[in-house]
Amino acid sequence: MNNQEKARSIIERTVLGKQTTATSTALAITQALADAGLLMPELPEPGRAWADDDAPWLWKVAEMQNSLAVTLDTRYRQPVIGIEDFNQEFKRLIPAQARDLAHSLLAAAQWAEGDTND
Repeated sequence: MNNQEKARSIIERTVLGKQTTATSTALAITQALADAGLLMPELPEPGRAWADDDAPWLWKVAEMQNSLAVTLDTRYRQPVIGIEDFNQEFKRLIPAQARDLAHSLLAAAQWAEGDTND
């Protein structure tokens, strides 16, 4: 079952047979979708790589004791996203590549946890 089918199923279970207001129904649907992992989590806020307004934006990966990080450098014509390990950049990506990598990482984590969209 793909995410759209899961969402439809959750909405049907949440709404059918209930006499509720639109607001409470919307809140119930939103919570049910979040509980099923179908809503995107809140994204972390970045910091700066160093104390300079021109410095790249920086997101540290807390689960990796902050040794792994992602940077966004907007000083180029096209923004560059870097992946760093212990302050050494080992991969540069354009936004489309970074988004594709993020989707692949999420899919791998989901499979590793046993949720294979069945």
